[in-house]
Amino acid sequence: MTQGGWLRIEGTLTRNGWHYAPKPGHEAARIPSEFLTQLGAQEANDIEAVLLGPGDALMARGKPRLQRSVCGGRQGASPLRVAAYLPLLPGAAAYEVRNAGVVLHRAAIPEAAPAVRIAHCTLDGDTVHVEWQAERAGAGSLHSWVACVLGGRTFPLETLTDRHTLSASIANVPGPGDAHISVMVSDGVRSAVALSEKLSLPARAPVLILLSPTDNSSYGFHEPIALTGQAIDAGGRNLPDQGIQWLCDGQVLAEGTRSALLTNASPGQHQVTLSAWGGQQSVTVTVREQTASEREWAGIFGVRRSDVQRNKVTGLESDAARPPH
Repeated sequence: MTQGGWLRIEGTLTRNGWHYAPKPGHEAARIPSEFLTQLGAQEANDIEAVLLGPGDALMARGKPRLQRSVCGGRQGASPLRVAAYLPLLPGAAAYEVRNAGVVLHRAAIPEAAPAVRIAHCTLDGDTVHVEWQAERAGAGSLHSWVACVLGGRTFPLETLTDRHTLSASIANVPGPGDAHISVMVSDGVRSAVALSEKLSLPARAPVLILLSPTDNSSYGFHEPIALTGQAIDAGGRNLPDQGIQWLCDGQVLAEGTRSALLTNASPGQHQVTLSAWGGQQSVTVTVREQTASEREWAGIFGVRRSDVQRNKVTGLESDAARPPH
């Protein structure tokens, strides 16, 4: 066996850390930096993963990352998710997961990794159809992970399937761009990956979230209206601010920002629109007529209806409308 990077070991711990249920692991070229950060932040514990060679000679140790599910019921009863990395060294024969020196799980490390080949991959609208062939040395089943890879981002499609064909939607993969379908198979310890030929994805409409104002909301005369929104791509990543515009009744109020302020809107209904990267989201707001107290205030500070009308869809207050300092 030659040096092959790292073995990623996965499983869950229950019964106060004394019952370990393994999950299929795989090989990795490196240890993710976020894994090391989370590992350094956790409390000290007696769980460890060890790599063993011939005659159970100790070759390496790895400290697992332990994470408790946030939706697993009572804090003490929810299982701990375990992940660890061990170097895939020449001569490695097995690994063990231990708690305070007690062996919870042991698995042999196959001499050879499985093999996988994508035989067929097509894109029909937003549905990808993929077929692959995989085999392993010796008996046992193989587990498969299928994902769409675009620009360094990975979008899972199916996990732990015992099938060798898949039809799945990739509507959540942002475009346009050239993507690949990735199929990784694991014998439980070692793994192999195959990539499809490139698939050309179409452009996707952005996901716009207009947080404020809300639809059919009402505001007092001359009350500032906060504009707050979000623009993300189909995969959930923030889009650049440079493509964002805020409009009121079709007139641009602000550009290149996720938040703005609408002041001096005239009484009546107005359409507020968040526009970004070819998409739009609109709400209707109502500005109420001036009350008697507001008219009195306007008389004291010199605000005239003509000032308000001239600035009804601007994001800036006029000098006449701005109270003295």
